[in-house]
Amino acid sequence: MTRDPARHALAALAVYCERGEAALLAFGEGDLEKATQLMQSRTVAFHNFRAHDHLARNAGTDLAVDPEGQALFARTKTLEAELVIHLEAARGRTLEQTTKVREARAKVARFRSSGAGPGGGFNHGA
Repeated sequence: MTRDPARHALAALAVYCERGEAALLAFGEGDLEKATQLMQSRTVAFHNFRAHDHLARNAGTDLAVDPEGQALFARTKTLEAELVIHLEAARGRTLEQTTKVREARAKVARFRSSGAGPGGGFNHGA
């Protein structure tokens, strides 16, 4: 195994991009659980990148001037913009679902407190 922090940093950034692309696909398929898992593992890849990038900078290598690094940074920027759109949409859907659940719980609570029958509004014998 080589101890080239710049190569390791680029590899970690490539994994970061790949996981972002996979998360985009999961969002597109409506699989929020998979997308969330991928976003979490993507965060791990980013932290790996930061650690190796720090080591590379200490060794005198700036990935921002490396052609492969520039390509990955551009890819990352594009992915970030697309992921923000999907994350905001998922957040909106989650808020809608949470609101619906709260409304349903309030209806059930009102029904139970209405006093219709021995257990509130529910008929336990049926």
